[in-house]
Amino acid sequence: MKPDITFFGEDLPDRYHNFIKRDILECDLLLCIGTSLKVAPVSEIVNLLPEHVPQILINRDPIEHSEFDIELLGYGDQVITWLCKKLGWKIDHKDFEKIANSGLEVEALDENSYSITDANQRKQEEEKKNQNEQN
Repeated sequence: MKPDITFFGEDLPDRYHNFIKRDILECDLLLCIGTSLKVAPVSEIVNLLPEHVPQILINRDPIEHSEFDIELLGYGDQVITWLCKKLGWKIDHKDFEKIANSGLEVEALDENSYSITDANQRKQEEEKKNQNEQN
């Protein structure tokens, strides 16, 4: 049995090729979540979109070879939960409340990039920094 996904090195389904040009023209927002954008042709979609289409990256790490209007960096579940809280939305997910109450904070890295972390991550980062200063 094969899952309904495309494996690395496997050809994309005909549906992708049949609809990509139309989809690019009809797209009014691109959310790119959890990817390195290293595998073509999907990685090229970011650069094919018209300039007026907003592009938002939600990812653990920045992607240096593509430009996004906004980068929300952190773990996907934390970023999505933070966004939902800001919008007054609630997701039907077993860990939503736990993540929402984990002390999520946003830090501006530059004018387009933001880091979202929870209290535990910030504590671990502070401990790591203190340990490095002692050595």
